[in-house]
Amino acid sequence: MTAKGELDNLRQQLVNASRQLSVCQGNAGLPTTAPAVILYSAFSTFYCGFENYEGSRCNFQAKTGSGYTSSSGYIWLRQSGRPSSQTGPNMDHTYETSSGHYMTINADYIAQHTSSSSSHTMRLVSPTFEPAPNYCIRFWYNTHGVDVQPLKVYAKINNGLGNPIKLIHPVNSVEWKFGEVEIYSEYTAHKFQVVFEGSTDAHYSYVYHSGSSSTKTYTHRYGNVAIDDVYVYNTTCKDIPVCPLNSYKNVNTDNTTSCYTFHSSPMSWYDAINECKKQSYNGHLASISDQQEQDYLVNLIMSDIGLMTTGQNGFYISGNDENSENHFVWTNGGSPTSISYSNWYPGQPNNVGSNQDCVLMQYSDAGYQWGDVACTEKHPFICESRY
Repeated sequence: MTAKGELDNLRQQLVNASRQLSVCQGNAGLPTTAPAVILYSAFSTFYCGFENYEGSRCNFQAKTGSGYTSSSGYIWLRQSGRPSSQTGPNMDHTYETSSGHYMTINADYIAQHTSSSSSHTMRLVSPTFEPAPNYCIRFWYNTHGVDVQPLKVYAKINNGLGNPIKLIHPVNSVEWKFGEVEIYSEYTAHKFQVVFEGSTDAHYSYVYHSGSSSTKTYTHRYGNVAIDDVYVYNTTCKDIPVCPLNSYKNVNTDNTTSCYTFHSSPMSWYDAINECKKQSYNGHLASISDQQEQDYLVNLIMSDIGLMTTGQNGFYISGNDENSENHFVWTNGGSPTSISYSNWYPGQPNNVGSNQDCVLMQYSDAGYQWGDVACTEKHPFICESRY
Protein backbone atom coordinates (compact mmCIF):
# COMPACT_ATOMS: atom_id res chain seq x y z
CA MET A 1 0.00 0.00 0.00
CA THR A 2 1.28 3.46 -0.84
CA ALA A 3 1.90 6.11 1.80
CA LYS A 4 -1.17 7.99 0.57
CA GLY A 5 -3.25 4.83 0.79
CA GLU A 6 -2.08 4.17 4.34
CA LEU A 7 -2.88 7.76 5.30
CA ASP A 8 -6.36 7.52 3.79
CA ASN A 9 -6.94 4.22 5.61
CA LEU A 10 -5.84 5.68 8.94
CA ARG A 11 -7.95 8.76 8.37
CA GLN A 12 -11.02 6.62 7.67
CA GLN A 13 -10.41 4.59 10.84
CA LEU A 14 -10.17 7.82 12.79
CA VAL A 15 -13.39 9.04 11.20
CA ASN A 16 -15.20 5.83 12.15
CA ALA A 17 -13.98 6.10 15.74
CA SER A 18 -14.97 9.76 15.84
CA ARG A 19 -18.44 8.94 14.54
CA GLN A 20 -19.02 6.48 17.37
CA LEU A 21 -17.59 8.95 19.90
CA SER A 22 -19.92 11.65 18.60
CA VAL A 23 -22.96 9.38 18.99
CA CYS A 24 -21.96 8.46 22.56
CA GLN A 25 -21.31 12.10 23.47
CA GLY A 26 -24.67 13.15 22.08
CA ASN A 27 -26.50 10.41 23.94
CA ALA A 28 -24.80 11.50 27.16
CA GLY A 29 -25.70 15.14 26.58
CA LEU A 30 -22.05 16.13 26.11
CA PRO A 31 -20.61 18.40 23.39
CA THR A 32 -19.90 16.30 20.33
CA THR A 33 -16.67 15.84 18.43
CA ALA A 34 -17.39 16.82 14.83
CA PRO A 35 -16.07 14.24 12.31
CA ALA A 36 -15.96 16.93 9.61
CA VAL A 37 -13.01 18.54 11.36
CA ILE A 38 -11.04 15.32 10.98
CA LEU A 39 -12.17 14.77 7.43
CA TYR A 40 -11.07 18.14 6.24
CA SER A 41 -7.90 18.45 8.32
CA ALA A 42 -5.93 19.01 5.10
CA PHE A 43 -7.74 22.31 4.55
CA SER A 44 -10.01 24.76 6.33
CA THR A 45 -13.49 25.91 5.38
CA PHE A 46 -15.00 29.37 5.82
CA TYR A 47 -18.79 29.37 5.57
CA CYS A 48 -21.34 32.16 5.85
CA GLY A 49 -25.12 31.87 5.43
CA PHE A 50 -25.75 35.42 6.74
CA GLU A 51 -27.92 34.14 9.58
CA ASN A 52 -28.14 35.44 13.14
CA TYR A 53 -25.91 32.85 14.77
CA GLU A 54 -22.99 33.99 12.59
CA GLY A 55 -23.24 37.62 13.66
CA SER A 56 -25.42 38.24 10.58
CA ARG A 57 -22.58 39.04 8.17
CA CYS A 58 -19.65 36.85 9.30
CA ASN A 59 -17.42 39.94 9.30
CA PHE A 60 -18.27 40.81 5.70
CA GLN A 61 -18.21 44.57 5.18
CA ALA A 62 -20.66 46.38 2.89
CA LYS A 63 -19.00 49.26 1.06
CA THR A 64 -20.02 51.73 -1.62
CA GLY A 65 -18.95 54.94 -3.29
CA SER A 66 -18.40 58.18 -1.42
CA GLY A 67 -21.36 60.22 -0.30
CA TYR A 68 -23.52 57.36 0.95
CA THR A 69 -23.88 55.91 4.43
CA SER A 70 -24.89 52.45 5.57
CA SER A 71 -28.32 53.80 6.48
CA SER A 72 -28.97 55.11 2.98
CA GLY A 73 -29.64 51.70 1.40
CA TYR A 74 -26.92 52.16 -1.24
CA ILE A 75 -25.02 49.09 -0.04
CA TRP A 76 -25.43 45.33 0.10
CA LEU A 77 -28.28 44.81 2.53
CA ARG A 78 -29.31 41.80 4.60
CA GLN A 79 -32.75 40.78 3.36
CA SER A 80 -35.39 38.14 4.10
CA GLY A 81 -38.37 37.05 2.04
CA ARG A 82 -39.23 38.60 -1.32
CA PRO A 83 -39.25 42.41 -1.47
CA SER A 84 -40.55 42.48 -5.06
CA SER A 85 -42.29 40.02 -7.38
CA GLN A 86 -40.32 41.43 -10.32
CA THR A 87 -36.78 41.08 -9.01
CA GLY A 88 -34.79 39.11 -6.46
CA PRO A 89 -35.30 35.58 -5.06
CA ASN A 90 -38.46 34.28 -3.42
CA MET A 91 -36.54 33.52 -0.23
CA ASP A 92 -33.09 32.75 1.08
CA HIS A 93 -31.01 29.74 0.02
CA THR A 94 -30.06 28.52 3.52
CA TYR A 95 -33.42 27.91 5.18
CA GLU A 96 -35.71 28.44 2.17
CA THR A 97 -38.24 30.08 4.47
CA SER A 98 -39.48 33.61 5.06
CA SER A 99 -37.30 33.85 8.18
CA GLY A 100 -33.99 33.14 6.39
CA HIS A 101 -31.60 35.84 5.18
CA TYR A 102 -29.39 36.66 2.21
CA MET A 103 -27.40 39.68 1.01
CA THR A 104 -28.78 41.83 -1.79
CA ILE A 105 -28.45 45.00 -3.80
CA ASN A 106 -31.96 46.42 -3.70
CA ALA A 107 -32.30 48.34 -6.96
CA ASP A 108 -36.01 48.72 -6.35
CA TYR A 109 -35.27 50.64 -3.14
CA ILE A 110 -32.63 52.79 -4.83
CA ALA A 111 -34.99 53.66 -7.69
CA GLN A 112 -37.42 55.10 -5.17
CA HIS A 113 -34.82 57.20 -3.36
CA THR A 114 -32.52 58.82 -5.92
CA SER A 115 -32.99 60.88 -9.05
CA SER A 116 -29.37 60.43 -10.11
CA SER A 117 -28.95 58.26 -13.19
CA SER A 118 -25.28 57.64 -12.38
CA SER A 119 -24.22 54.04 -11.79
CA HIS A 120 -24.05 53.05 -8.13
CA THR A 121 -21.38 50.43 -7.37
CA MET A 122 -21.67 48.36 -4.20
CA ARG A 123 -19.14 45.90 -2.79
CA LEU A 124 -19.39 43.18 -0.18
CA VAL A 125 -15.91 42.52 1.23
CA SER A 126 -15.00 39.34 3.09
CA PRO A 127 -12.66 38.93 6.05
CA THR A 128 -8.98 38.49 5.19
CA PHE A 129 -7.74 35.02 4.22
CA GLU A 130 -4.21 33.80 4.87
CA PRO A 131 -1.79 32.75 2.09
CA ALA A 132 -2.09 29.17 0.77
CA PRO A 133 -1.19 27.43 -2.52
CA ASN A 134 -4.82 27.35 -3.71
CA TYR A 135 -8.27 28.59 -2.81
CA CYS A 136 -11.72 27.49 -3.96
CA ILE A 137 -14.62 29.94 -3.63
CA ARG A 138 -18.21 28.72 -3.86
CA PHE A 139 -21.45 30.64 -3.44
CA TRP A 140 -25.09 30.82 -4.49
CA TYR A 141 -26.40 33.83 -6.38
CA ASN A 142 -29.66 35.17 -7.81
CA THR A 143 -29.99 37.61 -10.72
CA HIS A 144 -33.76 37.65 -11.21
CA GLY A 145 -34.95 40.87 -12.88
CA VAL A 146 -34.93 42.48 -16.32
CA ASP A 147 -32.58 45.27 -15.20
CA VAL A 148 -29.92 43.21 -13.41
CA GLN A 149 -26.32 44.12 -14.24
CA PRO A 150 -23.38 41.66 -14.12
CA LEU A 151 -22.09 40.38 -10.79
CA LYS A 152 -18.31 40.58 -10.41
CA VAL A 153 -16.08 38.66 -8.02
CA TYR A 154 -12.59 39.88 -7.10
CA ALA A 155 -9.64 38.68 -5.04
CA LYS A 156 -8.55 41.92 -3.39
CA ILE A 157 -4.87 42.17 -2.39
CA ASN A 158 -3.99 45.14 -0.20
CA ASN A 159 -5.95 48.01 -1.75
CA GLY A 160 -6.01 46.67 -5.31
CA LEU A 161 -9.02 44.92 -6.82
CA GLY A 162 -7.36 44.02 -10.11
CA ASN A 163 -9.52 42.36 -12.75
CA PRO A 164 -12.52 40.22 -11.77
CA ILE A 165 -11.70 36.57 -11.11
CA LYS A 166 -15.27 35.77 -12.16
CA LEU A 167 -17.86 37.70 -14.16
CA ILE A 168 -21.45 36.47 -13.95
CA HIS A 169 -23.86 37.65 -16.60
CA PRO A 170 -27.42 37.85 -15.31
CA VAL A 171 -29.95 35.09 -15.90
CA ASN A 172 -33.50 36.29 -15.37
CA SER A 173 -34.59 33.40 -13.17
CA VAL A 174 -36.04 33.31 -9.68
CA GLU A 175 -33.95 30.19 -8.93
CA TRP A 176 -30.68 30.35 -7.02
CA LYS A 177 -27.64 29.50 -9.16
CA PHE A 178 -24.33 27.96 -8.09
CA GLY A 179 -21.09 29.87 -8.60
CA GLU A 180 -17.53 28.59 -8.28
CA VAL A 181 -14.11 30.06 -8.92
CA GLU A 182 -10.63 28.75 -8.21
CA ILE A 183 -7.62 31.00 -7.63
CA TYR A 184 -3.95 30.11 -7.58
CA SER A 185 -0.68 31.27 -6.07
CA GLU A 186 -0.46 34.53 -8.02
CA TYR A 187 -3.31 35.65 -5.79
CA THR A 188 -3.10 33.29 -2.84
CA ALA A 189 0.59 33.81 -2.04
CA HIS A 190 -0.68 36.99 -0.39
CA LYS A 191 -3.33 37.73 2.17
CA PHE A 192 -6.50 38.56 0.27
CA GLN A 193 -10.20 39.32 0.56
CA VAL A 194 -13.08 38.10 -1.60
CA VAL A 195 -15.17 40.96 -2.99
CA PHE A 196 -18.64 40.66 -4.53
CA GLU A 197 -19.46 43.71 -6.63
CA GLY A 198 -22.79 44.70 -8.09
CA SER A 199 -24.07 47.90 -9.63
CA THR A 200 -27.25 49.63 -10.69
CA ASP A 201 -28.28 52.91 -12.29
CA ALA A 202 -31.82 52.69 -10.93
CA HIS A 203 -33.45 56.07 -10.32
CA TYR A 204 -36.68 57.99 -10.46
CA SER A 205 -37.73 60.96 -12.56
CA TYR A 206 -40.81 63.08 -13.11
CA VAL A 207 -42.84 63.43 -16.25
CA TYR A 208 -44.55 66.81 -16.24
CA HIS A 209 -47.95 67.32 -17.78
CA SER A 210 -49.83 70.39 -18.82
CA GLY A 211 -50.62 72.55 -15.85
CA SER A 212 -48.88 71.69 -12.57
CA SER A 213 -49.35 67.92 -12.49
CA SER A 214 -46.54 65.37 -12.82
CA THR A 215 -46.01 61.63 -12.70
CA LYS A 216 -43.14 59.91 -10.88
CA THR A 217 -41.58 57.16 -12.99
CA TYR A 218 -38.92 54.59 -12.13
CA THR A 219 -36.04 53.45 -14.34
CA HIS A 220 -34.16 50.14 -14.03
CA ARG A 221 -35.82 49.34 -10.71
CA TYR A 222 -35.88 45.57 -11.36
CA GLY A 223 -32.16 45.02 -10.90
CA ASN A 224 -31.77 43.27 -7.55
CA VAL A 225 -28.74 40.97 -7.16
CA ALA A 226 -28.45 38.50 -4.26
CA ILE A 227 -25.87 36.10 -2.82
CA ASP A 228 -26.07 33.50 -0.05
CA ASP A 229 -24.16 30.55 1.43
CA VAL A 230 -20.57 31.61 0.70
CA TYR A 231 -17.76 29.05 1.09
CA VAL A 232 -14.01 29.69 0.94
CA TYR A 233 -11.68 26.66 1.09
CA ASN A 234 -7.89 26.86 1.16
CA THR A 235 -7.51 24.03 -1.34
CA THR A 236 -8.42 23.26 -4.94
CA CYS A 237 -12.06 22.70 -5.83
CA LYS A 238 -11.37 19.16 -7.06
CA ASP A 239 -9.83 18.18 -3.71
CA ILE A 240 -13.03 18.93 -1.80
CA PRO A 241 -14.90 15.63 -1.30
CA VAL A 242 -18.26 15.39 -3.03
CA CYS A 243 -19.63 13.87 0.17
CA PRO A 244 -18.25 13.85 3.70
CA LEU A 245 -16.05 10.77 4.07
CA ASN A 246 -17.94 9.70 7.19
CA SER A 247 -21.26 9.53 5.36
CA TYR A 248 -23.48 6.62 4.39
CA LYS A 249 -24.12 6.45 0.64
CA ASN A 250 -27.32 5.30 -1.01
CA VAL A 251 -28.28 5.13 -4.70
CA ASN A 252 -31.80 6.51 -5.03
CA THR A 253 -34.53 5.29 -7.37
CA ASP A 254 -33.86 8.28 -9.66
CA ASN A 255 -30.19 7.16 -9.99
CA THR A 256 -28.87 10.03 -7.89
CA THR A 257 -26.62 9.25 -4.93
CA SER A 258 -27.35 10.57 -1.45
CA CYS A 259 -24.76 10.87 1.30
CA TYR A 260 -26.12 10.96 4.85
CA THR A 261 -24.55 11.91 8.15
CA PHE A 262 -26.25 11.43 11.52
CA HIS A 263 -25.86 14.05 14.24
CA SER A 264 -26.75 13.07 17.79
CA SER A 265 -26.27 16.44 19.50
CA PRO A 266 -29.77 17.99 19.68
CA MET A 267 -30.31 21.28 17.86
CA SER A 268 -33.20 23.39 16.66
CA TRP A 269 -34.32 22.80 13.08
CA TYR A 270 -32.58 26.00 11.95
CA ASP A 271 -29.31 25.28 13.74
CA ALA A 272 -29.38 21.76 12.30
CA ILE A 273 -29.58 23.22 8.78
CA ASN A 274 -26.59 25.44 9.55
CA GLU A 275 -24.57 22.37 10.51
CA CYS A 276 -25.58 20.57 7.31
CA LYS A 277 -24.59 23.60 5.24
CA LYS A 278 -21.17 23.69 6.88
CA GLN A 279 -20.54 20.13 5.69
CA SER A 280 -21.18 20.74 2.00
CA TYR A 281 -22.14 23.51 -0.41
CA ASN A 282 -25.18 21.40 -1.39
CA GLY A 283 -25.86 20.05 2.09
CA HIS A 284 -29.29 20.15 3.72
CA LEU A 285 -31.42 18.23 6.17
CA ALA A 286 -32.45 14.92 4.67
CA SER A 287 -35.47 14.86 2.37
CA ILE A 288 -37.20 11.51 1.92
CA SER A 289 -38.61 11.01 -1.56
CA ASP A 290 -40.04 7.49 -1.32
CA GLN A 291 -40.49 4.40 0.85
CA GLN A 292 -37.15 2.97 -0.29
CA GLU A 293 -35.32 5.98 1.15
CA GLN A 294 -37.33 5.86 4.39
CA ASP A 295 -36.53 2.16 4.76
CA TYR A 296 -32.84 2.76 4.06
CA LEU A 297 -32.55 5.37 6.81
CA VAL A 298 -34.55 3.29 9.29
CA ASN A 299 -32.35 0.25 8.60
CA LEU A 300 -29.22 2.34 9.24
CA ILE A 301 -30.63 3.48 12.56
CA MET A 302 -31.76 0.00 13.61
CA SER A 303 -28.35 -1.52 12.79
CA ASP A 304 -26.46 0.82 15.14
CA ILE A 305 -27.12 0.77 18.90
CA GLY A 306 -25.87 4.33 19.25
CA LEU A 307 -28.25 5.63 16.58
CA MET A 308 -31.11 3.61 18.07
CA THR A 309 -30.50 5.28 21.42
CA THR A 310 -30.27 8.70 19.80
CA GLY A 311 -33.40 7.98 17.77
CA GLN A 312 -35.56 7.87 20.89
CA ASN A 313 -35.60 11.66 20.55
CA GLY A 314 -36.37 11.54 16.82
CA PHE A 315 -34.39 12.93 13.88
CA TYR A 316 -35.08 16.21 12.12
CA ILE A 317 -35.53 16.05 8.34
CA SER A 318 -36.03 18.98 5.96
CA GLY A 319 -39.84 19.12 5.80
CA ASN A 320 -41.44 22.42 6.82
CA ASP A 321 -44.74 24.29 6.44
CA GLU A 322 -43.65 27.68 7.79
CA ASN A 323 -44.56 29.52 4.59
CA SER A 324 -48.04 28.00 4.17
CA GLU A 325 -49.76 26.09 6.98
CA ASN A 326 -50.34 22.39 6.24
CA HIS A 327 -48.54 22.66 2.88
CA PHE A 328 -45.35 20.81 3.72
CA VAL A 329 -42.33 21.23 1.46
CA TRP A 330 -38.78 19.92 1.30
CA THR A 331 -36.23 22.69 1.80
CA ASN A 332 -33.33 21.00 0.09
CA GLY A 333 -32.18 22.84 -3.02
CA GLY A 334 -32.70 26.59 -2.89
CA SER A 335 -36.36 26.41 -3.87
CA PRO A 336 -38.91 24.49 -1.76
CA THR A 337 -40.58 21.48 -3.40
CA SER A 338 -43.90 20.00 -2.34
CA ILE A 339 -43.75 16.76 -0.38
CA SER A 340 -45.23 14.02 -2.56
CA TYR A 341 -44.26 10.98 -0.47
CA SER A 342 -45.13 11.15 3.24
CA ASN A 343 -45.00 8.79 6.20
CA TRP A 344 -47.06 10.50 8.88
CA TYR A 345 -47.93 8.75 12.12
CA PRO A 346 -51.73 8.45 12.60
CA GLY A 347 -53.11 11.80 13.75
CA GLN A 348 -50.10 13.71 12.41
CA PRO A 349 -49.49 16.47 11.48
CA ASN A 350 -51.60 18.15 14.16
CA ASN A 351 -49.96 21.59 14.68
CA VAL A 352 -50.40 21.59 18.45
CA GLY A 353 -50.27 25.15 19.77
CA SER A 354 -50.35 26.45 16.18
CA ASN A 355 -46.55 26.54 16.08
CA GLN A 356 -45.49 23.10 14.82
CA ASP A 357 -43.92 23.69 11.41
CA CYS A 358 -41.01 21.23 11.19
CA VAL A 359 -40.95 17.51 10.38
CA LEU A 360 -39.38 14.95 12.71
CA MET A 361 -38.80 11.23 12.17
CA GLN A 362 -40.45 10.95 15.55
CA TYR A 363 -41.99 7.58 16.36
CA SER A 364 -39.17 5.08 16.85
CA ASP A 365 -41.57 2.29 17.83
CA ALA A 366 -43.51 2.75 14.56
CA GLY A 367 -40.73 2.68 11.98
CA TYR A 368 -39.82 6.31 12.60
CA GLN A 369 -43.04 7.63 11.16
CA TRP A 370 -43.21 11.39 11.04
CA GLY A 371 -44.70 14.05 13.27
CA ASP A 372 -44.69 17.84 13.20
CA VAL A 373 -42.97 19.71 16.04
CA ALA A 374 -42.00 23.28 16.89
CA CYS A 375 -38.87 24.23 14.94
CA THR A 376 -37.28 25.59 18.13
CA GLU A 377 -37.35 22.15 19.76
CA LYS A 378 -33.92 20.53 19.90
CA HIS A 379 -33.52 17.10 18.35
CA PRO A 380 -30.85 14.98 16.64
CA PHE A 381 -30.86 15.29 12.86
CA ILE A 382 -29.80 13.75 9.55
CA CYS A 383 -27.87 15.71 6.92
CA GLU A 384 -27.90 14.84 3.23
CA SER A 385 -26.02 15.93 0.14
CA ARG A 386 -27.14 14.57 -3.22
CA TYR A 387 -25.32 14.34 -6.53
